Amino acid sequence: MNECEPLNGGDDPSLLASTFQFVAPVIGPLPKDEFISAFTGFKLQDGLPDAKANFYNFHVVGSGRICRHYCWHDRHLRGNF
Repeated sequence: MNECEPLNGGDDPSLLASTFQFVAPVIGPLPKDEFISAFTGFKLQDGLPDAKANFYNFHVVGSGRICRHYCWHDRHLRGNF
């Protein structure tokens, strides 16, 4: 697995930094261990076995006031639903 697969580090938590946080408009911040526990519970691969995550539009920003570095991106999940 790599970091661009549907489990987003759930199969191999070492892919995520020890300081990883998941932050979304209505969820978070979740520290690494809570994110992995919550996200792997969805069992996306059972429901979408051929899903492919297509990432694009990456923006890496550094030296922000809230956090030192962050990355924004968009993703289209494709497969037979």
